[in-house]
Amino acid sequence: MLCRLFCKVQQIDPETGDAKHGNYGSVARGTWRHLKGQKFQIKIHDVYDKDYYTFTAVKKDKDHFRTLANHNAEYEWDADSWTRDTTMTTADFQSMFERAAESDQKKVQEKGYDEPYNDSSSSASSSASSSSASVHLTGGQSSIDYITQKMGD
Repeated sequence: MLCRLFCKVQQIDPETGDAKHGNYGSVARGTWRHLKGQKFQIKIHDVYDKDYYTFTAVKKDKDHFRTLANHNAEYEWDADSWTRDTTMTTADFQSMFERAAESDQKKVQEKGYDEPYNDSSSSASSSASSSSASVHLTGGQSSIDYITQKMGD
């Protein structure tokens, strides 16, 4: 029997720009699960907003993977390429996470919750995924070792 191991995932879209021409930050948490071969399933939800996503990632090489588009869910995810950053410390990531979380909370307070993209009453068509996203695996060291093995050294 093949063990289906889950790792915890934290994801950040940092705040960009300024008050007039910028984007709020966002933070999400979820799970990362190896499916088979080079495929992984990622399920994340925005910590302060109502967005949630389930999508597949495919390993390209040891430091790159591509997420596949998911336009069949209430909240859409566009295909994107991500690079694994092995130089960022956990402390640096947590600092970024906290700043993005403050921005995410401010956005919800000022503008309300996001509406589903595929809601017939909504005209929004862009997804919340971004090439500037940072992803961090957390959890037990054996889980991190397992994903590292699957992603490559």
